[in-house]
Amino acid sequence: MPKSSKVTQREQSNEPVTESVADLLALEEPVDYRHSVLNVASENWNKQQVGEEADEDRPAWNNKLQYILAQIGYSVGLGNVWRFPYLCQKNGGGAYLVPYLVLLILIGLPLFFLELAVGQRIRRGSIGVWNYICPRLGGIGFASCL
Repeated sequence: MPKSSKVTQREQSNEPVTESVADLLALEEPVDYRHSVLNVASENWNKQQVGEEADEDRPAWNNKLQYILAQIGYSVGLGNVWRFPYLCQKNGGGAYLVPYLVLLILIGLPLFFLELAVGQRIRRGSIGVWNYICPRLGGIGFASCL
C-alpha cells in the first residue's frame, strides 16, 4: 500500500491501522462534560468499583451565574471594597478610575477566568495550578494569594 493511504497493514498481523486523526476522532465516544469519569484501558479493573464510583454524584452549582458570582465574591473580599475609594481619591479621582476600569476589563477579568478555568480543569488550587503548568511559575500562585 502507498504511504499516503489512511489504512496500512501491520507487518505481524492483517489488522488495519487507522492513521488519520479525523478517523481516530470519529471512533471516539462523545464527551459528557457534566459527569467526569476517567476511563483507563487495563486488564486489572473491577466492574464493581466502577459502578460504585458512578453512583457517587459530586456536588455541583445550579447554574454558571451562581458559580461566577460566588468566585467573584470570594476573590474581591471586604478589604478591597473599603480600600478602593481611598485609592481613587489618592490617585486623582476619575482620572484614575477610567484607566483602572479599562485595564480591569482588558487584563484583569480574562486572567481571572483563565485561572478559574485552569484550576477546575487541573483540579488544584491557585498555587498548585501554576506549579503543575511549570514549576518556575509557582511564584504567580503565591503572588495571587497575597
